[in-house]
Amino acid sequence: MPNKSAIKSQKITSELFGAVAVEPIELYTIHSIENEDSARKIRFHGGINELRTPVTFGGQEYYYIPYESSGFGSKADGSVTRPSLKIINIDGFVSTYAQDKNDLIGAKVKRMKTFLRFLDAENFLGYNDDAALKQEWVEKGIDPDPNALIDNEEWIIGRKINENRFFVEYELTSPVDLENVSIPRRKVINNYCFWKYRGPVCGYDGPPVADANDLQINGPSTDKGLWEPGEAYAKDDYVHLIIEKELHPRKVVYVCINSNTADISNKPSVSTDFWMADQCSKCLRACKMRFEGDAEEPLPFGGFPGSRIY
Repeated sequence: MPNKSAIKSQKITSELFGAVAVEPIELYTIHSIENEDSARKIRFHGGINELRTPVTFGGQEYYYIPYESSGFGSKADGSVTRPSLKIINIDGFVSTYAQDKNDLIGAKVKRMKTFLRFLDAENFLGYNDDAALKQEWVEKGIDPDPNALIDNEEWIIGRKINENRFFVEYELTSPVDLENVSIPRRKVINNYCFWKYRGPVCGYDGPPVADANDLQINGPSTDKGLWEPGEAYAKDDYVHLIIEKELHPRKVVYVCINSNTADISNKPSVSTDFWMADQCSKCLRACKMRFEGDAEEPLPFGGFPGSRIY
């Protein structure tokens, strides 16, 4: 009798090379999120063939959240890829959720790929309750099987590449990059800083410098302090919000890009039409943009440049 692994391999091979075209589906799980309940997991799929409803696989429900992804797979030279995941940000819901969670940096991402036919039986009307309907599904090739996976990968959110009112884009890092090395609670990565920007260990508390892609912010003129509803702000003014749902409250600074009178609809944390966030790319070059650094007072960079393999 063939073992489970052999059966699984046979099913996947038949789908990849068989005569009947069956749609693949990607399922994502984001977990181990900073400042979030450890049991909390965000599960979603991007929809295929007009499928815009939740689906169930392996007993877990995956909600429909549109996204774009690129860069998954392996390179011919064997080097590690850094794929990107761009998640829709309608009404700033991703931005708002991630604001007090370190922008989801460091969270783990599980990416599974299977075929529509292998989703749980409850996705197919009457499969478990009506013999005739079940037979119809079987004839169409439906064969629920939570072990039938094309891909099952683990990634880590390394940095936020872009954010606006339409989407939030993240760069993912392979756990292989971490070399599985840690000093109590710190991962060893050569060009990624784990300190929270403007937090107590980072120590930067100056004017805005650049966005998440190290695009320099030029011309901020006036520090208007804490953002307040009802206040009038001119282009190049900058303000800050305070994140208090952390062990150490810290500032998040925003630069006004279009004059406005503040109200809840154009709050800096959700409105990219009026505000641009001062952010750190978490790379060494970003640290150098904010600190001089010397032998007496080195850069407060939270990565390990010396761990890079040359």
